[in-house]
Amino acid sequence: MRKQQQANMLTPYVLARDHSQMVRTPDGATMFVYATGAQTGNTVAVVEFIFPPGGGFPMHIHHNEDEALYILEGTLLVVSGETRSEAGPGTFIYGPRNIPHGYRVLGDVPVRFVESFLPAGLEQFFLTIGKPITGQTGQEVKEVFKPSMKALLAEKYHVDIVGPIPQ
Repeated sequence: MRKQQQANMLTPYVLARDHSQMVRTPDGATMFVYATGAQTGNTVAVVEFIFPPGGGFPMHIHHNEDEALYILEGTLLVVSGETRSEAGPGTFIYGPRNIPHGYRVLGDVPVRFVESFLPAGLEQFFLTIGKPITGQTGQEVKEVFKPSMKALLAEKYHVDIVGPIPQ
């Protein structure tokens, strides 16, 4: 029994940004993966996003997880329920599940933020639809979320897209 308990234990780790997995999402964002559900016993996933000017994520509802963002650089327009806020560097945002929310980059500089999904799982969507980046690149992919991506989000990850990127 002791061996089985040890096999189920999580392993602490330290990960530098330049050793994280990097992914380019279809909307042109860059994602650095710091922790996945596999590494945290599905308690949390932690990623960093860099969204280009004008980019963002359409209005959506998470049914399985809460999310928390911490803005490092740039400014986001955050719409959550009936609340509209401008969030700049040093701003923390908590988004509970089952509340419609979305965001858009304001201004002409990219926004960079760290995001956590609680519990983990939604990071797998971005890993599935994104393309691995093997080095820093300025190449951007600019696509809207296709119907197949929306269906995947709803069916497998229990996230509904309910509107466009906030204006």
